[in-house]
Formats: sequence, structure tokens, C-alpha cells
Amino acid sequence: MINLNKNELEKENLDTDEKINCFDNIEPIRLFTGKELRDLEVYLETDSVLTGWYSIDRLRAEGPYKSIRFSENARIFVPEDGPLANTETEFPFLWCAVSEGSLIITDKKDDTPPPVYGDYVKVRGYYNLDHSDKMIWHSIGDAWDENEIAEFRMLSNPSYSLQKRIPVNPQNIFFFGAGASFGSDGRHLYSEGLLPPLGNNLYPFLRDAPELQEWRNIPKEIKELFAESFEKAMAALDKNDKAVSKSLRRDIELSLFFSKHHPKTSNLYWKLARKVARKLRTSRWSGAVVTLNYERLLEESFMRNEVFTVVRGVTFYDDNLPSLQNNQLFEVCYPHGACQFFMGQNWFAGDGDIAFSPNGGGMAGHTGANHILKSSNIPIACEKRQLPLICRYHPQKTPSFRNYFIDTQQNRSQELMLNAQVITIVGVQCLPQNDVHIWTPLAQTKAFLIYVEPGQYGQEQFKSWAINSGKIENKDFKIIPHTFKGAFEEILKFNDLQFD
Repeated sequence: MINLNKNELEKENLDTDEKINCFDNIEPIRLFTGKELRDLEVYLETDSVLTGWYSIDRLRAEGPYKSIRFSENARIFVPEDGPLANTETEFPFLWCAVSEGSLIITDKKDDTPPPVYGDYVKVRGYYNLDHSDKMIWHSIGDAWDENEIAEFRMLSNPSYSLQKRIPVNPQNIFFFGAGASFGSDGRHLYSEGLLPPLGNNLYPFLRDAPELQEWRNIPKEIKELFAESFEKAMAALDKNDKAVSKSLRRDIELSLFFSKHHPKTSNLYWKLARKVARKLRTSRWSGAVVTLNYERLLEESFMRNEVFTVVRGVTFYDDNLPSLQNNQLFEVCYPHGACQFFMGQNWFAGDGDIAFSPNGGGMAGHTGANHILKSSNIPIACEKRQLPLICRYHPQKTPSFRNYFIDTQQNRSQELMLNAQVITIVGVQCLPQNDVHIWTPLAQTKAFLIYVEPGQYGQEQFKSWAINSGKIENKDFKIIPHTFKGAFEEILKFNDLQFD
């Protein structure tokens, strides 16, 4: 059964006209059948009929229901009328009903009557294949209420309509790591806890934060590992029988910690966002950001300069979106997730612990990726034990739990790098043996690479990697031997963001 929850729609706080307008350009939704699961007892209740199944790992950036399909037949049929208008299906006969805000669909045989769902469900009609290879809608009884149809389509989410309006292959890519955030403003702000620390200095901040209980209660032998390497200590935590059950709680606390950092107007991200905002308004320039950082310094910098950060794979926002022009949209990609992305859930609301496998346990359900825009809502999500969409900070970068959002972000980061003309890399250690999903597309891309690195050892690491990847210095890459601040004007120049 495909249950489309009406309450989730009300979170968007949009009126009916706005809901309909959001979906003028939506591609067809695909529906999936569940015949293979008919033997599952959960679906064999006496007052219900199996109509399909829904799994969150089938979601894609284009919208949460595009990959759900009915049946496995080769032909594609597209209804032109009724509640599934412009929805692709591989089954030519479908019954459709609605129940308390849920759309219910099941396959229809020529010789079968409407299926029985119970007293509270009314079959409204069925689809039948006509001679033009298009399915036509035959109504039964009362017509569909317009709100029911609009609510069904609303679940393809407003994020998708924004994703369709940003460049597919932006030319200027900024690739930021922890060093960029650490160096994005004055050192005194770091001392005051207003900038996030670098990886190897992160643990003392987590340990000493009064609100982070689980980061204080770590086995002694692993605490000592953090002094050597944060990533090694994290890997040890995932293998420790006593600590592993608290992994998700630590991930939630990590999101809470990083959500406390906010940019000032002096921040280099803010200054970059201001340049990008002006360029978007005055030219056909295109760009995007790939960031490995968990905090919101970059996102808030763009938002406060009236540029909305579009993130593929998002299905819900926690706030109403203003009317946005195309020149106010800018893509930001998070291949390791970030503190503002959660999967809403109430299945694990008790006092027990949740432990996923070391390879990243999967999660199924009808709740998508929630992009929290209001920073005050992040602590609320953490308190309610929403599932953080972040990768753990260890060599394998395993996500807290495997979910379509992280996969979408990692795939998109590779697309951005492979199709760019200029890639500016700031604050990212050259560790191709760990982050294969990052350094493989960088090795394969034909884009000109700008690597910002003040340390000689880091410069030599990158240069060795670049040469081994078949790249030639000053032809395929350039190293800027400065900090983020020292290289900022040169970064603007290479990305055509300088103004008179």
C-alpha cells in the first residue's frame, strides 16, 4: 500500500494554488508493484489488499516517489486524466481509491471487481489502456476532490521544482573542507568557539561541551586514541561493543555541536556569497559548492545574501520558502551530509539505543530528507532523536545509516567535478586512499584544479597525486601556497568573481 500522509503536506504551509503551481514542470512519477511481497504476513490482513511497497532507498533527488513503480512489464503507459495524470506506470490496468488523505492503488484485472479495502475506503475509478497506448481514466461514483489530487502531487516536494531550475553542469566549483571553515575568519573567533575546530582538535571540544553527554562517556582506551587521530578513534568506537550502541546518539550530538556555529559579515564564506550573489544577478555565470563540512557557515552566508542553497535529494523543508528567482538559486552539495539534514522518525522514540551495522544500516519508511532552514529547529530535531544525515568522521566516512540522501549527494558531487571547468579546492587534505569517491572524479576531470594549501607537506602531497593522475602543473592544476584568506583575491580572479 502506498500511503501518502496528508499531515506531511500541511508542514509545507502552502495554499492550494501554490501547491499546484509548484508542479507545473514535474516529470512523471513512476509507480512500483509489490507482487514479490504478497507472501509477507504484514500485508495479508483480511480487510486490506497489497498494492505495492515503498522503500526510502528507492528515492532520488528528483522527488520521493519517482522510483516507485507498479509491476515489471516492459511497456510504459501514461494516464492523461484522473488522479495519476502524467504518472508513468508499467501496468495498463489500475484501481484507484482514497482513504483519509491516503491514495491507494492496486493492479486491476479485466474480469475483477473493485477490491475491498474496508468501510472507510471508496474506489473512485480505474485506468484502462486505449488504442493510442495511453491509459484513460474511468470514474466510478463521486469525482475526485481537487484537493486530494493536489495533495498527492505535492508529495513530489517543492525542492524538486527548485532543482529543475539550477544548472545541470555548473562551470565553477568550489570544493571546501575543514580547513576552509577553520580559516574562514579571525583566529580569535576560533578561540571563542565561534569557528569549528579542525579534525584532530575536535574531540576536546566535544568532550567538554556540557550538552554532549555521550561524547564524555567514551571508554578510556578510545579517549587516548583521539589524541593520536580522530578518524582512528572513531573507527575504534564503531568496533567497541560497549560504545557502538551509543553511536547514533553521538551522531545526533555531533549535529547539535556543529549547528551552533554561525558566520559573521567578516567571514570569507559571507564575502564569497556576496560576490556570487552579485554575479548571478548580472551575468550568465554558473557555479556550485561541494563541501565536506558539517556546519552551516556556508549555507547561512548564502541565505543572508539572498541566495537560496538548493540541495538535491531534499524532500521537506521546515519553513515556507519565499518566491525565488532563478538568479537566487545556487547549488550546494554535501557528500558527507551536514548538521541541518535529518530523517524524521518516531519509531525509536523510547529510551533504547539504536545500533546500525559498520557498513551503514539501511532505513525504510515514507519520511524523506528534511532540510532544516531554521537553526533553532536543529536542537528540537536532536531532542526528538531524528536521524542525522551525516557520515561519521572516520576513514571510511560511513553514514550514520544508509539512506538515499547521502548516496544522492555523493553521486552529485562526482557529476559536478567531472563536468566543471574550474575547481577550487580549499582546506581539503589530499587523502585519495580514504576518500575515493572524491579523489577519483578529481583525477578524471578535465577541469583546471586550483589547490589552496599554505603548508609545504600538503603542497607536495597534492602535487604528487596530481602528477600520478596524469596532470601537468600550470596546464591542469595550480597550487596557491597561501591560507584561505591569503588566497581569497586570487580565488575570485580564477572564478571570474572580481568586480571593478
